[in-house]
Amino acid sequence: MPSKQTVDNDAEELLQSPEGLELKGNLSFSRLNPLAGELARDTKQPQLCGWITGIAYAIVHDDGKNSQYGPFNRIIGEFFALPWNRSVEITATEMFLPGTAERFVVAAVEKGGTCPIRFEGWAFPDTSGRKGGTGYVYKVFLRQPPGVLSAARRMAIECGIIDAPLPPPALALEEMDPETGELADGLAELLKGGAKKPVEAPEDVAAE
Repeated sequence: MPSKQTVDNDAEELLQSPEGLELKGNLSFSRLNPLAGELARDTKQPQLCGWITGIAYAIVHDDGKNSQYGPFNRIIGEFFALPWNRSVEITATEMFLPGTAERFVVAAVEKGGTCPIRFEGWAFPDTSGRKGGTGYVYKVFLRQPPGVLSAARRMAIECGIIDAPLPPPALALEEMDPETGELADGLAELLKGGAKKPVEAPEDVAAE
């Protein structure tokens, strides 16, 4: 029979060695890159915060009586996040979003029960000239999967407002090895999404 000291040691080892993914709370783009806002303000250049994906399940409304920020919404769900430098993978169960993106998610959840999250967050210098501001604003960009059109864009195509996107070009024969049929160096990696491009600020803002 193991001694009490052995049992205590085993219990302590278990407590020091958790398994599974730690579930984070209070996820936000400002937490993914805490310096992004100040850098955007001081350098006058947009700064990448990171990426958040997942599914929003519910909205918890708080009247803000115990918060210095006033009323707010806590978005509950299953979320995966990467900070701007991809230094760590984060699994979270709750998050906060800037105004327009938050209102979109709240409306979607309250109408349909869940809402997919495919967001990229940036801090931009605030050029509005408003008094008492921080000098920067957070903006959220929607990352649509390749080839997937939003409902609004599909309707624009159906109405003839814009043209349907062209299908991806077929591979040229010279891009394949004639003997093995393998793709040329670098092409296979690019098609699999492995080739990474330099991160640049998106041109079209989805939400602030």
